[in-house]
Amino acid sequence: MKMIVLATVVAIAGCATTSTPFTGPPPMKIVESNAEAAELFHGSRQWIAENFKSANAVIQYQDEATNTVIGRGTLPNAVCRNLVGGYVAVKTAKAGECIENLPLEFVMKVEAKDNRLRVSMPSARYIQPATGYIAASEGLATQEIMDAYKDEILGYGDKIAAYVVDGAADDDW
Repeated sequence: MKMIVLATVVAIAGCATTSTPFTGPPPMKIVESNAEAAELFHGSRQWIAENFKSANAVIQYQDEATNTVIGRGTLPNAVCRNLVGGYVAVKTAKAGECIENLPLEFVMKVEAKDNRLRVSMPSARYIQPATGYIAASEGLATQEIMDAYKDEILGYGDKIAAYVVDGAADDDW
């Protein structure tokens, strides 16, 4: 009986894949708009501050000279730990695979020029709620996790452009 249990444990461990952190170029999207660079810059700051609700500061960097804003956001319950200790995107996990869901913290960079935004996602990492980041070298999102959420996060650029054009960022009230 002990041999069967040992063989099962070895077989399951053998199926575990090592997760390699994402190291490719950051996912990026260009969004066309009918607004000037300064409007898009200020609108980006407001949109990020209003939509990335967090106990941490959401605006990590802003430079009006280059019309660049870098913000940090969180997608709750986006990554799960599976039975063999690996981490996968919840939206691509198989039924019954997840034993614990974790938030995905990401960095979004928005650069504005007249009539367009460039939105990119330079990094993302999953977080253990009880302990914070797993370790300095761990917790970085894998290619699979980045692929699963890049369209959603880069889609925020469309929302920012609409926010500015629709007048939600307008100071006239």
